Amino acid sequence: MIVDEDEDYTTAVERQRRRRWLAWTAAALLLGAVLWLAARPAFREVKRWQAKRLAAAAAQSLAAGQIAEAARQAGDAARLSWSEVEPRRLLALVSARLGQPADAQRFWMGLRQDGHPPSPADRLALAEAAFALGDVAGAKGELLAAGRAGVDQPQAKLLQAEMALVEGRLTDAAGWSSSLLEDTWISEQARFRAAALLAETGSEAAWRQALSTMVSLTSAGRPLAFEAALWQARHPRVRFESERTSDADLLALLETANPASAKLKIVVAELELRQRPAAREPVLSRLLARFSEADTAERLQLARWLLAQQEPLRALAVLDARSVRGRGELLELRLQALLSAGQWGLAGEELRLSRHDLDQCVREQFLARIAHFEGEPARAEGHWQQAKQFAAGNPTRLLQMARNAEVAGALTHAETAFRQAAELEPGSWGTQDACLQFHLRHGQTGRVAKRLSQMQRRWPGEASLAARAAYFAALAGEAGEMLPSGVTPAAQTSEWYARAGLALRHLRQGDAAKSLAVLPTGQPEELNEPPQVRVIRAAALRRAGFLDEAKAVLNRVRRAELQFQEEKALFDQALGLGDS
Repeated sequence: MIVDEDEDYTTAVERQRRRRWLAWTAAALLLGAVLWLAARPAFREVKRWQAKRLAAAAAQSLAAGQIAEAARQAGDAARLSWSEVEPRRLLALVSARLGQPADAQRFWMGLRQDGHPPSPADRLALAEAAFALGDVAGAKGELLAAGRAGVDQPQAKLLQAEMALVEGRLTDAAGWSSSLLEDTWISEQARFRAAALLAETGSEAAWRQALSTMVSLTSAGRPLAFEAALWQARHPRVRFESERTSDADLLALLETANPASAKLKIVVAELELRQRPAAREPVLSRLLARFSEADTAERLQLARWLLAQQEPLRALAVLDARSVRGRGELLELRLQALLSAGQWGLAGEELRLSRHDLDQCVREQFLARIAHFEGEPARAEGHWQQAKQFAAGNPTRLLQMARNAEVAGALTHAETAFRQAAELEPGSWGTQDACLQFHLRHGQTGRVAKRLSQMQRRWPGEASLAARAAYFAALAGEAGEMLPSGVTPAAQTSEWYARAGLALRHLRQGDAAKSLAVLPTGQPEELNEPPQVRVIRAAALRRAGFLDEAKAVLNRVRRAELQFQEEKALFDQALGLGDS
């Protein structure tokens, strides 16, 4: 066999070249892997450095009040390095400032689970978020931990006063608020909040101190002059003349003040609507235009106000589907607006697409409402039962379910949820009052009286409860003590309850003259009294033989305005249609 030496040589050279190429390739790959492994920590350090810079910028923006910019910077920092604590902490603080306590609480809980407990100062913000969500017990725990760590800020005292007021501990609320007002170093915002809280505690001395503070804050050049003037104009108990600011005066002040905050823009619209009800469309259109560049928190405030004004379509224009995506509170408000506008089909579709953006309990409530609108009571009942299971033992969820059920007309579920929430929080004034208001809205005289009796046993010194109890006892024709003459109710509504209860008892006893003597005197158009009081006045006038006067008073009352059958019976008596 003849061997071709040239071919063997060529093959050997090619093999050698291939081995060399493979060796170089392996070396390059190895070098690349080594460089990649070495660069990863360096790359992470660069991202951490960038995240820290952005977090520092976000902290500065937050301190300067630039909330939207702080939110953007904190979000970018967290995306660069989620392991960094400061960006996530700032996200929590920004969420709290944007009025999104659920998101704030979620960020802080995530940090805690990762082994980064909140600092003492952060615990204060976490307590405020818990309180905003109705978790009073959780707020107390965080506030106690912050206090043990030596945090003693006006913010903490304000929160303690707010919690005391919600729980009906009026003396404690007055003590915290009054001590803040005596501190000359607190900010005007804290002073304003403390005065507003103090005014709700019922004491005459506390009221005078609160009013004096508000008048001082109204003076020209003060940062909160408009807010303090507005508080005076809207508070039902303000009786002074020279300091009181009318709607026209407030609007004139606004022409120069040009308020930038969402709250004040809404107040401007309220005052304009009150001055010019016929100009509703241009006023609301101008308001929406002022919110064209609003951030999330401002849109939330505007949407809530529009829903309260029975403007669901305008609320939907503020809460478009893209802007609410991933934000549970905004999404919940959008679903409320869709259902109020009768668009339950679209509400159901958005619920399906946003399966993970809503709490399961809230989701079941909306599904129940949609089933109710679609005329499927069995399916609605199933969803209410599911919502009830998710809400069991949680007063906040129960109150939320009660309100949704009431809106949907499921009054049995609403009443049950209100009652269970009240049983879980017997010491919470807010929860007890929510249950009481439900009975009032639906004309349940007996249950109103029972709830008032329970509240009186827990808060025996509360004059407003005594006034209401006296009225409803007289309305039901029950024997009992009249409101003592020495009791001075703390608010205008309590005052008319007290007067109406006394007048009604005298009327039941056949003494029309005493009944009329209890009621305030003056021209009917100037008294601004509620329809219930006018009905009692008309019935007493008729009993006393002043038929024309009784008719004139009744001309200012519509029977449909009266909630309780007993009040409607008095209306009929005053007309001469019932027993006298």
